[in-house]
Amino acid sequence: MNRSGYVRSIGAVVWMIVCLTVWLNGIGTSAAVYDDTKAWWHFDYDANSNSQVELAEITDQLRFSNGGGYKATGITGSFAWTTSVPLVGPGGGQSYGGTGLAFTPAAASNPDSFSVSGLALSAGATVATRMQWNGYNTGQSYGWLYKNAYDGSQGWLAGFEGATSPQFKLLLGTSTGGKYYACPWTWTIGAWYDFAFAINDDGDSDSITFYRWADGGQFESQTVSVGNSISSSTIGGNTLIGSENTGASGNGLKAFSGTLDNLAVWDRTLSASEIHEVFGASHSVWSVGVEDNSPYDMQHESSVSDANYTPGQPWNEMPRAVSASLPSAFVNFDLTAEQAALSQVFHLDLDGFGSGATAEVKLNGVSLGSVSQAEGTQYSWLIAANKFQVGSNTLEISRTGGSYVAWDWMELGGSWQLGIDDGDHADELHSR
Repeated sequence: MNRSGYVRSIGAVVWMIVCLTVWLNGIGTSAAVYDDTKAWWHFDYDANSNSQVELAEITDQLRFSNGGGYKATGITGSFAWTTSVPLVGPGGGQSYGGTGLAFTPAAASNPDSFSVSGLALSAGATVATRMQWNGYNTGQSYGWLYKNAYDGSQGWLAGFEGATSPQFKLLLGTSTGGKYYACPWTWTIGAWYDFAFAINDDGDSDSITFYRWADGGQFESQTVSVGNSISSSTIGGNTLIGSENTGASGNGLKAFSGTLDNLAVWDRTLSASEIHEVFGASHSVWSVGVEDNSPYDMQHESSVSDANYTPGQPWNEMPRAVSASLPSAFVNFDLTAEQAALSQVFHLDLDGFGSGATAEVKLNGVSLGSVSQAEGTQYSWLIAANKFQVGSNTLEISRTGGSYVAWDWMELGGSWQLGIDDGDHADELHSR
């Protein structure tokens, strides 16, 4: 990963800003682990601004602006949007839109849940979320978060189970019935966690690895061997988030209670280093979108109400292109004195040009340069520190000629750091 910073040499302070542009098989962003996400719900699209969750508002961020992807196809209960989410996650990662999805089950009504038709995770899969668990529904000792078409013989359930010592467990469907596999961590009700589990299909040595970063804690993992329990029989057909079943009785009451800031799934087993990246993304100054050769994780430019975007807002408020309806787009961001004293790299991955179009990038009204279709789609500019301002800064992308210029993702950050600016060179090796 590229980082902003400096290199200290013995006897003197030497600032070295290096532009490291890495474009290898789609790897270029500081949150590259998200580039092959199967579905990613940000839970930040309150279209009616009324705090009540409606079916059309639970969208797959990866395909937000074309209405595709794995959006919710069914909803029960009375979900609510909440802004009571951490601005910085336990693992250091950003909040996506500053809004979360609150599950508030009650025994007298349908617990909150949403279904996604056609979403099936394979035998090797990963689920990651930032969540706050508020304990069990009234009279229950189960709180299922994720159902991958479980029916006892196939699929799986994931969530909390146990009356006196709740544990997060996976219930795997096998040919001989359901089998529980638990991670022995204790949980604090009402606390925030970055949490993930990765299912590994490895012949007779199958395993499930749980990952967690508690608020105020540290990165931890626990691997549970499951023999040969994971096979094609654990492939599900549809997904239900928030409960084992829908309905106001029986298994419908075994529901999750708490808040999700975001939830992402992969159809592969992520490594420990990738999970660490998930918990900490993004480490750039700011980043919008994922590098998946698609602009649809942002809003259609004709639908945005404002050409100005501030990092931290929902991605669906960031235009995906500039065109006749929106000739310029602006990203407004603040820098601390320390950040403004460093040179930074601006990365821009353009998704496409209308014939004859040219894109120009400006920082605080000063042009960084222009690019055209003939020059490709991936760019980076090393921006000298004296171009930045302490406090407010504005980056502008504009179009001349052609019908449009669209982008896939963009990021500010990307130089790298060695050492700490503490007046002591002991954190590096002596030259002898």
